[in-house]
Amino acid sequence: MEQQTLYVLEKNEKIIGAIVLNHEYEECYQNIYWQIYAEDEEVTIIHRFCIHPDYRGCGKYLLKQIIKIAKKDGQKSIRLDVVSSNKPAICLYEKCSFLLQGHQIMDYGKPVIASLYEKII
Repeated sequence: MEQQTLYVLEKNEKIIGAIVLNHEYEECYQNIYWQIYAEDEEVTIIHRFCIHPDYRGCGKYLLKQIIKIAKKDGQKSIRLDVVSSNKPAICLYEKCSFLLQGHQIMDYGKPVIASLYEKII
């Protein structure tokens, strides 16, 4: 298993958000026509993006920090998957210029329809 990097967002010494980044992706990512071709190590994959419900507005800040980190690391794009019914998360990704690339059936503990997004950086 590849090394994962955990980033946390704190406010008043309380963790209010977290996100895991790496280069690993589910097999179904290979079924998507991404905007650009990139080697695995040139793409940051977002996993487990969560924000405490009392701090939902902070998600945009955390996502913008991740974009800065990926740019600094010379990444070509950022990709992620999200349950298609998670409208607040989808709204956040689209506000931060992530583009929908397609849908796939994924296992989130049970089979669900996931939306796959990419942002070229």
